[in-house]
This record gives sequence, structure tokens and C-alpha cells, in this order.
Amino acid sequence: MVQQRSLECATTIFYFQVGIIMLMGLLAKTAILLTEYASQNRREGMSIADSAFISAKMRLRPVLMTSLTMIFGMLPLMFANGLGANGSRTIGVCLVGGMLFGTLGLLLTVPGLFTIFQKLQEKFRKGNPEGRDINDSALRLSGGEEIARSGSPAAPAQDAS
Repeated sequence: MVQQRSLECATTIFYFQVGIIMLMGLLAKTAILLTEYASQNRREGMSIADSAFISAKMRLRPVLMTSLTMIFGMLPLMFANGLGANGSRTIGVCLVGGMLFGTLGLLLTVPGLFTIFQKLQEKFRKGNPEGRDINDSALRLSGGEEIARSGSPAAPAQDAS
């Protein structure tokens, strides 16, 4: 009896973990879409706050469509009964609840976090007017050595004699 309960618990935890992985993927994709759209608006000359707000406003419909599609698709799993219903209910509850709260949290926090990190990024890039990452191009040192992508100077060729 006790061994059977622990097996059911382990199965439930496994299904819950699968649901969490699916949830993380969907929410991360949504956050990436929002920040990419905001970055594009910023590159076009919009202020940081406006680009964050406009991206959340413009991407609201696609984000809600994706989230609601996932939620409505998981409702049959959430209300499943019969053989294997324990695993189905676990994934259904995990994803429906996670998508509801995750989407709301995402829409409220991503624009604010974008604003904070974009301001920090632009503050630290003041010395680099082109906005390039210093590691993206090779830099010349006074001796003609190049710094590779790894950031270490290229070793001079040594003569074998």
C-alpha cells in the first residue's frame, strides 16, 4: 500500500516536471518576442519607456492568443477521468495555472525589466558610440597583436631553432 502510493507520487511529480518544462518554454518564447519587439522599436529611435510600453501593447493580442490556445487545449486534460487520468490532470493543472499566472506576470514585468536593463546597457555603452560589443571585433594592440574573441592576445609565433 505504501509502496503503491510512493509510485503514484513519483509519477505525478514526473508529469508535473514535464508540464513545468513546457511552461518555461512557452513563457520564455513570449518574453523573447516582447523584448525583441521593444529592442526593434528602440533601434528605430523610440524612447526606452515608449518602446517597452508599445511592445507590450502591440504584442498583447498574439500573446493572449497563444496563451489562451494553450489553456483551452489543456482543459480536457485538466478534467480527465479514467485510466491515466492522474497524469493528465497533473499536466493540465500545471499548464493551465502556470499559463494564466505566467502570462499575467509576464505582461506586467517584462516591460519594466526591459526598461531597467536597457537603461543599464546604454549607460555602460557610452564609451562605445557605435553600440558594438567590444568582443565582436578584433582589437589592435600597439605591438600589432590581435585580441581574439576569447579576449586573450594571440601568442606570437616562436622560432623552432
